Amino acid sequence: MKSVIFTIKSNQSLRIGEVLQAELFECYSVSAKDAGLKPSADSLISDFHSVQFGVKEKSSLGFRLSFDGQAYQVSVPDLATASDWTGALMFLKTLLILLDVTVCEHDGVAYDKDSILDFHFTDIFLSALSELTKEVKVHPIVEIMGVKRPIYINELYLGQIIHVPDEQLLNSYDQRLRFTQQLNAYYSE
Repeated sequence: MKSVIFTIKSNQSLRIGEVLQAELFECYSVSAKDAGLKPSADSLISDFHSVQFGVKEKSSLGFRLSFDGQAYQVSVPDLATASDWTGALMFLKTLLILLDVTVCEHDGVAYDKDSILDFHFTDIFLSALSELTKEVKVHPIVEIMGVKRPIYINELYLGQIIHVPDEQLLNSYDQRLRFTQQLNAYYSE
């Protein structure tokens, strides 16, 4: 799975708790630089390779935040659901405001705190979904890591997601993946 990267240039170091002030988001996991380091609200983002965030009770794949001392990167999986994408774009807006930075960039295009919410992710998603459709024809089961547990996709499950009217595709995908992450138990066929 590929990711779409947004970059915000800033040397201001934020803590996990600072980006969680907007109670819309939650921290799902961290990729630690040091195995002994336990994440907390007071932990600096820079203490970790990346921190996975998402929208409370809505995210399926989430998005990752990393900081190298010079810039923040928000990485959104190309197969992210509409809820994940919308959350990531709101998260980017929040970061721009917190860091008092005017723009973030993706692929050489600059977005401000207002225009970032208009970022069109649908073509990225549809292209990734097309690749996933090809992949499940070659591999019987494709594993995608969700915010809480792996999601196993086979041809039958993918068919249930995509065999809906075009205008319902994003919602169908969003609901089915959310189901795998927001329930206490999940079993894939």
